[in-house]
Amino acid sequence: MKLTYCALALLSITTLFSCRKDGEDIDIKTFDDNEIKTYIAANNLTGLKRDAGDTTGIYYQILAKGTGANSTIKYEDNVSYVYSVRSLDGKFAQSDTITNHGYGPAGLITPPGVMLAINNLMKNKGTRARMVIPSRLAYGSAGNGTGAGRLPGNVSLDYYINIIDNQANYDDFVIQKYITTNSLTGFTKILPNDPVYKSYAGMYYKITQAGDGTTLIKDVAGSPASIVTESHTLKLLNGTVIEENTTGSANDLNNPDVFAASGFKGALLLAGSLNAKISVIMPSRLGYGTASTSAFSPNTCLYFDITVTGVTN
Repeated sequence: MKLTYCALALLSITTLFSCRKDGEDIDIKTFDDNEIKTYIAANNLTGLKRDAGDTTGIYYQILAKGTGANSTIKYEDNVSYVYSVRSLDGKFAQSDTITNHGYGPAGLITPPGVMLAINNLMKNKGTRARMVIPSRLAYGSAGNGTGAGRLPGNVSLDYYINIIDNQANYDDFVIQKYITTNSLTGFTKILPNDPVYKSYAGMYYKITQAGDGTTLIKDVAGSPASIVTESHTLKLLNGTVIEENTTGSANDLNNPDVFAASGFKGALLLAGSLNAKISVIMPSRLGYGTASTSAFSPNTCLYFDITVTGVTN
């Protein structure tokens, strides 16, 4: 009988600690709420609030409200958003909005607290907000990541979130800010009514070295297009170089589908001829679009420096 009681006691203790690890018992809710209230008071964040009757524990402030007939977010909608995030103790932070992009169905965004905030508090594309997400709706007791940048368990998070309502407009804002911040001059923006290059509207370019003017890069309807050999450097607008091709690659302009970045063909055509050098800043739709890799996020603008090393007609 004593053995049975001991077994039951051990089972009860195990269950209690399991609940604590899952972060679903009342203690973790109280811990999260006390920590967030202390953070708000210490930083004099008077605009953050928690709705009456709220059970999520999310504190928030709407900084700008998105409007429009088609702006309401549904769970199945793909949404594009930009964010920055830090832990309440300041030891963990991701503040680079060039890399902190998200894209996907609104009902599948992670962590779950951000998904709830976007769908139930922000509600509209074009909305900007600040959110403090309790740890149990962030990454729980398990934390997230590895190494020096790891987020430990039971950490609440302070987010700024911007849900993009017009990706083209946002990209243009980012590019213009980049040009201004870096004091760049001589860049020309391709406009939607450009008679030749309108399919590359929104791209900025600068010829940094004129070509020979005789060995022309051609793409004339009904005629064979050029095969262009080039070398290039590709970087993000935070200065991170993600690709450097110094050996030269051949690009058949008859087959634009082979270009990973759809605007790359336009950049070669703008270069014009052999030995030209061109710098281009591509909006995300002319880059890799909503695709992402370990090197870049969805809806990322790109900067190319390109040298034309060969032209075959």
